[in-house]
Amino acid sequence: DDDEIGPPPPPPGAQEDDDIGPPAPKRKKNKVLKFERLYLQNLPATNYYEKSYMHREHVMHIRFTSSDFLVTGSIDGHLMFWRKQQEGIEFVKHIRAHLGLITCMSVSNDGLHLVTVAKDKWIKIYDIANDDMVHMFEVPYVPLTAEFVY
Repeated sequence: DDDEIGPPPPPPGAQEDDDIGPPAPKRKKNKVLKFERLYLQNLPATNYYEKSYMHREHVMHIRFTSSDFLVTGSIDGHLMFWRKQQEGIEFVKHIRAHLGLITCMSVSNDGLHLVTVAKDKWIKIYDIANDDMVHMFEVPYVPLTAEFVY
């Protein structure tokens, strides 16, 4: 029967306003910052938020190429490839290139290849236009620098 659905009736002799159970704890006072209104007014609007392609760690290497690319490398071994546009840059690809600190990054004169060396003892060569690794070599020492020689 639909009449039986609902909250249970109060105990006999209790008024409907009486609270049942222990008293509620006192409400804590909200802490108000001295310049809270100023902070809130200067928060960026939601139209400023979008997907971020930033490195998670410090960027140690930045290389511009003659083929309209920008390559950034961070201390955690990540590479990011960006394409230069009429206005600004466009994210292209993220590569987990090395397991350690990238010690050097160099671009060929024609802007088509990138070489990276790192503390993980690997030398890696990338085809920049196709955003892909083309060669990798493990060496028995930590390479500190790499350059293209013509």
